[in-house]
Amino acid sequence: MVVDCKAISTVDAQALSALEEIVDELEDRHVALWVAGVRGPVRDAFASAHLTDRIGADHFVERVHQAVDAIGGR
Repeated sequence: MVVDCKAISTVDAQALSALEEIVDELEDRHVALWVAGVRGPVRDAFASAHLTDRIGADHFVERVHQAVDAIGGR
């Protein structure tokens, strides 16, 4: 799954909690999550909530096509 976050400028505790639940569900289903376009304070919030570690720092990319290419093995 690829999530494009380029239009997200802030996240609150409720959003981070919801994302943690989504990550739990995806892990249970063995589905990899890729996150594109995370910037500044949002990236910091993901790191503080340990979501960067859970998702995998290598699954954070600048553009959606980079995630698609990585998923496709390019």
